[in-house]
Amino acid sequence: MLTDRRGQAEINTATSGDNTIVSAPTKGHIEIDHLEIMPTGGANTVIVKLAGASSSANATPMQRFEYAFDDNQAYVYDRTTAQSQLECTEAAAFIINLSASTAVTGWVAFRVVGE
Repeated sequence: MLTDRRGQAEINTATSGDNTIVSAPTKGHIEIDHLEIMPTGGANTVIVKLAGASSSANATPMQRFEYAFDDNQAYVYDRTTAQSQLECTEAAAFIINLSASTAVTGWVAFRVVGE
């Protein structure tokens, strides 16, 4: 019987481009249950893309999860109230891609399904 592996990860990055938050499972896929992020690095606007595979932040299916934030503008995603689901592709990492070098902090609660 398969059971979901649950976990949490801190988000604390300031590097533009891909930033791996949860490493790819060897089997199964990552589903995000809760996510809180806030850019605090002083950039006027930063575009945050949530990606489901290394170096593929611009690729589907995660491209639809692209958000522009002003400095100190928080974002909270909760699976129980969201209209769409944040799920990575099979055996892919959960990545936050930043359009600029700016501090982004927060945390994520996730499940690995089918491991």
